[in-house]
Amino acid sequence: MFWSEYCGPGFMGGPFTGSWFIITVILAMTFFSCLLFLTRKEKGAGNRDDAAFDLLRQRYASGEIDETEYVRRRENLT
Repeated sequence: MFWSEYCGPGFMGGPFTGSWFIITVILAMTFFSCLLFLTRKEKGAGNRDDAAFDLLRQRYASGEIDETEYVRRRENLT
């Protein structure tokens, strides 16, 4: 005997309820994976730029370069 004979055809939303739930979960996971992939920052380029800016700030703070040189190099980095 089938389950629907005991509980009626509307029990738990019918035979495709589980399929719709799985499809919805897969679509949500795909959407959030794409969103994460598109919004993440590239690791290599960001670290190099940060290191260059840090070194430039240190040289300016220690007095190795003056303000005009600092501004010129900062503009070249951006």
